[in-house]
Amino acid sequence: MSNYLKTFDVINDAQLRSTVKLLGKLLGNIIRTHAGNNVYIAVEKLRRGFIRLHKNNDSVKHDQLIRYIEKLDHKTLTNVIRSFSKYFALVNVAEEAYLHIHRVDRLKTGTPPRIDGTTINYSHLPAQPGDTPRPVMSYLGSP
Repeated sequence: MSNYLKTFDVINDAQLRSTVKLLGKLLGNIIRTHAGNNVYIAVEKLRRGFIRLHKNNDSVKHDQLIRYIEKLDHKTLTNVIRSFSKYFALVNVAEEAYLHIHRVDRLKTGTPPRIDGTTINYSHLPAQPGDTPRPVMSYLGSP
């Protein structure tokens, strides 16, 4: 995996999604081999079902998925939970590698860090950018 990521100077979002998809397929093969086909089928049914729910919220479909989960035997349910846990751990590792590659690239190029979708608002602070520094006690209310 590390060699795969090192081949990119900077990976883009599509490459990250591709990496996550690859990790998901590999994990699926491992689930099928080690936990059994019934666990793999349950994981896939739930994964696809909740993806559909995310795109189109439908309380009937939600309730069907919950009933499906409730009917799973203890061993299968435990393996399903472990499968999702492992999947999200792999996704987190891929995202951290992606972010690390971007941080290293910014350091190499001198590009300042990117702030996504937010604007820094200093209005709630007692001092504003560019203000002359005051003694700490003045921030605490002492004269």
